[in-house]
Amino acid sequence: MITKENFHNLLVKLGFTEIEQVYTKQFDGFKLKADFKKEELIYPEDKSFKN
Repeated sequence: MITKENFHNLLVKLGFTEIEQVYTKQFDGFKLKADFKKEELIYPEDKSFKN
């Protein structure tokens, strides 16, 4: 199960890079980010990533 405690390990295994507790991965034309300081996921809503 993915928890807040092991989520950063998953991101690293998926190829995200970390700078100052913000994990980022560039895809074709957009970025996904996980900000651990703000505890939020950042994604482009115009790419059909809606909650």
